[in-house]
Amino acid sequence: MVFPNIILLTVALILALSPTITGDFPPSSSVHGTKFFEAAFITCLATDPPPVYPVWVLSLVLQWLNSIGGVDAVEALNRKKAASLYQAIDHSSFYHNPVALDCRSLMNIPFVLADANLDGRFVEQSIKEGLLNLKGHRSVGGMRASIYNAITQTEVDTLIDFMREFERTAA
Repeated sequence: MVFPNIILLTVALILALSPTITGDFPPSSSVHGTKFFEAAFITCLATDPPPVYPVWVLSLVLQWLNSIGGVDAVEALNRKKAASLYQAIDHSSFYHNPVALDCRSLMNIPFVLADANLDGRFVEQSIKEGLLNLKGHRSVGGMRASIYNAITQTEVDTLIDFMREFERTAA
């Protein structure tokens, strides 16, 4: 059972840190020291080992992240993708982004069409072009492009090209 092990780890961590809080550092006793924490951690791992598949997937993601230059490189790519999509929306009279400039997301970019009656056609045609999940939230409506880390600039450009073509034919 996971819950008791989490409690055990939390108590062990508190006990391990308590000498630091009270000023007795490094800890002098094995009960309040790191040995107790290590023993509790090992006990927890023995009775409830971590899930292997998620740890493996995490290692693959971290390897990919390192291979493209780390967090700073991903942030730069995400800013570039978002800027290109926002620019396409902002320079169009057919599409509109209802979010204030200083509140815009790098990951989820909502937009509405000039005529809400065209929403269904937009979604239908986008699916035919392989652009999936563009329909906005059911309570808000409109469209939403989710351009998370795995989405490339080429894929964003494909969406922009589709939006321009839809605007040309539907407007």
